Amino acid sequence: MAEKNIKGAPEPKSITRDVDALRKNLDVDSKYQSAVHRLTPVIILLFILAAGSLFFRQKGAAGSILIFSDGVSSESLEPAQGWIGDAMEQALDAYLDVGEQIQIINQAAAAELTTKLGAQWIVSGTISSATETTDAIVLELELQSIDMPGRLFQAQLTGVPAGLNDLSARASAQVLAWLEQQPLSTVQLAEAEAELPVPGPAQIAFAEGTRALSHFEARLAVEKFEAALVAGGDHPVVHSRLAQAWTQLGYSGKARQAAARAFEMRSDLSRESQLEIEGQFRLTQAEWARAAEVFNALKEFHPNDMSYRLQLAEAQLNSSDLDEVSQNITDMRALPAPYREDPRIDLVESSYWHQKGNYEESSAIADKAVVKARDSEDLAILALALIAAVNSESSNKTEYLAEAESLFPILNNPRYQSAVLSEIAKQERYDGRIDPAKEYYRQALAVAQSIGDEPQVADAKNGLSIALDLEGQLSNGLALKQEVMNYYAVRGIKARHSIMLENIGISLFKMGRLSEAEQSFDEALEIFSVVDDSIGIAWAPYHRSRLRSRAGDLINAAQLADEAVANSVDNPEGSLELNAQFEVAQILFHQGRIDEAKTMFTALEQSFEEIENSISTGESAHMLARIALRRGEYSIAREKLEKAAKIYADSDTGYYALDALITRADLAFVNFDNDFESACGALAPLARKVEHALIGLRAQLRLTRCLTPISAQSTSEAIAATRLVEDRARDLGLFEPLLEASMIRTQIFESSGQVAEASKERERLLSLAASKGWSMDWTL
Repeated sequence: MAEKNIKGAPEPKSITRDVDALRKNLDVDSKYQSAVHRLTPVIILLFILAAGSLFFRQKGAAGSILIFSDGVSSESLEPAQGWIGDAMEQALDAYLDVGEQIQIINQAAAAELTTKLGAQWIVSGTISSATETTDAIVLELELQSIDMPGRLFQAQLTGVPAGLNDLSARASAQVLAWLEQQPLSTVQLAEAEAELPVPGPAQIAFAEGTRALSHFEARLAVEKFEAALVAGGDHPVVHSRLAQAWTQLGYSGKARQAAARAFEMRSDLSRESQLEIEGQFRLTQAEWARAAEVFNALKEFHPNDMSYRLQLAEAQLNSSDLDEVSQNITDMRALPAPYREDPRIDLVESSYWHQKGNYEESSAIADKAVVKARDSEDLAILALALIAAVNSESSNKTEYLAEAESLFPILNNPRYQSAVLSEIAKQERYDGRIDPAKEYYRQALAVAQSIGDEPQVADAKNGLSIALDLEGQLSNGLALKQEVMNYYAVRGIKARHSIMLENIGISLFKMGRLSEAEQSFDEALEIFSVVDDSIGIAWAPYHRSRLRSRAGDLINAAQLADEAVANSVDNPEGSLELNAQFEVAQILFHQGRIDEAKTMFTALEQSFEEIENSISTGESAHMLARIALRRGEYSIAREKLEKAAKIYADSDTGYYALDALITRADLAFVNFDNDFESACGALAPLARKVEHALIGLRAQLRLTRCLTPISAQSTSEAIAATRLVEDRARDLGLFEPLLEASMIRTQIFESSGQVAEASKERERLLSLAASKGWSMDWTL
């Protein structure tokens, strides 16, 4: 089984035409057409909330008055005063929102959304200079009824840039008066004012930073928010926005630090703002249960707020509360258009299906997100959708990966860069190019480490560990896997924790630590069952089959392999059927059912070639070489062995290459005397240092035979060497090298003329093989 892998974008499409059309229709009628899914899933989750400017937040309790905000224009002011419009809009929203009597839909939503959500009003403003000789400004405030086009309220309010908070408070009071709502209380006014930095340079920087953040220009946002903190001192909302910007860029440590500071300072804010800051803080602290509680509370009070639902989904997915995720997705799909069409919902759903092990559905949903993101012209969302589709093995993954890579210079986001490098590495690994895969993984790791992006560091380390395994560096690979497993375990990310336990089990299996491997597989299966990971559950019999067959228990191994094949009908992900069939065929080979094994390995070789799995193609060809050798078909054995050896050499896969050299030595021993010395020479440098226990012990036995001249002293030393291998195989519970040690002793006794000893050893060997249902290959 293949082990599991767990810059600012351009501004969004302008909606000026939509707003103009809405205003024009106000003069005609009130009918409007509506405008307008894992170790990698680990990374898509991190991006969902940080990415995209397609739809921003829509706030307000159920039953409140819904207003479409057309923003505040300051185009008539000098360019240096361009911040005033943004700051005024942010401040006005803060004051209108604090009373929870008003629900705001801001400019990021299409204008046609107003009727779909029952909006009744459009609020807008224009700021201009009051005089040429002073810094006084005039706000022309307008409130337009949607249902009754003739109902229009207008007012002029004056102020100064340094007093925007006061001007916003007066403007909000005017809007509430027009709507015949209660004025804000003293407490509410104080809470709204606490949302905003002190007037002056801090307010300017905050306004510019917020605009940059909404357009995914995270680097600029960081610069502006840090400037706001320098100019105005600590402020909870500035720290909170700074945490969001750091998250967009992947600076996990800095985001956690900023979120913690915002959490510490939140007490003077409104209850809703306090909960928003706490929710973000809990997410950065990996406190998934509390984060879910907070965003559930916010979502219930603001049912149409996408940001709360998406943040809730992040907490639910990380804690593997899949039933709750499913309900959340259903609820988001039930929202009015275009909210229900938000591609970020597709990204959540893609992660949901991926975590459940349904890669086909995950890929299909991610493909939909790609289409929607292209339509939106939001490159940040497009980048996430492309990565999700590639990670879910989309049929378009080659094209998608190339497109994702091309977005590097546009997005200039290190978190995204690291994620794409990891995906490129994974494809190189799948294609059997281990050296390039390792290089890409190391590049991804270096980028992630440079910014302190802990989740992406974990993802890159997992991928690198698998590449090291394939190369033969099992100890180094295992150490990385254990490190990543601990990262997920500490944070309670159960789905990734279980996958890493499974990957650790695979390493331990290769190292011959079978009891430890079984324990790791058992722990993984327990969590797979809890989180309902169907693919993890489906693969469990396959892993146990391999453990049983290596211990010599072919009967139970065959039953488990058949179970894995049956499981693949409903859970085909990861080529479970082909991998399980390979195990079935190998068991047939060990049982001596050679013709059946040949038929299966021939079909497997073709199937693996068709899906471009080069290493598994090489393994199938190698087993066909061993079958041909047993049948005495030496030319076929040589042909298949050369094919396998070339694949292994091209892939630079360590213990696979050694396995092929073992069969080469076996072939030379029985048929090609002129290759015997060369085969033994090629085997010697690798045989004693490989970490793959089964292959290493089998290689040592061949070396013993290779280095045995016919003399009493060398025969005695060779026999002693085989007994050492036998003892080691017995300690590890590996049956095949145990049998082969006895077989090679038989051959050594025969070659040295010790007929009685050879006969006794042969009888012992046959009895041992029969006890487990094994058939021995006497051509070795």
